[in-house]
Amino acid sequence: DDPETRKRLFAARKALGGLLGQMRMDFLVQDAVIPKRALAGMLALISSEADAAGIPVVTIMHAGDGNLHPNFLFDASDSGQLEAVEKISSRLMHKVIEAGGTLSGEHGIGNDKSAYMDDVFSPLAKRMQLA
Repeated sequence: DDPETRKRLFAARKALGGLLGQMRMDFLVQDAVIPKRALAGMLALISSEADAAGIPVVTIMHAGDGNLHPNFLFDASDSGQLEAVEKISSRLMHKVIEAGGTLSGEHGIGNDKSAYMDDVFSPLAKRMQLA
C-alpha cells in the first residue's frame, strides 16, 4: 500500500529483463494465466522440469490474477538446451490448459503459442477470432 515501496518494486521488476539478458544470451519468456488454485503446482512443475534439464529459470508473476511468466535461460547455440527449453515449454502449456488456464494473459499468441490453439479453441472459435 506504500507508494514508495510500490515504486521500488516496480523499478526492480522493470530491471529484471536486462539482468536476465546479462545472465544468459538467450531466454524464453512464457506468458500464461492459470487459476490461482493451480499456482503452487505450476511453480513446482516449472522448477522441477527446469532443474531436471539443467536450465535456469526465473519466474515472474502477477500472483493475484494468476498471470505467470517463467523465463527459461539457455544457450541457443547448444541445440540440446534449445530442445530442452522447447520441451519444458510444451509440457508447461499443456499443464496450463489442463488446469483450466489460458495461453496468454497479456502478450498475445505468437509463433510459440499458436501450436496450442487447437488444444484450447474449436475450429469455429478460431474462425470467429480471425473474422
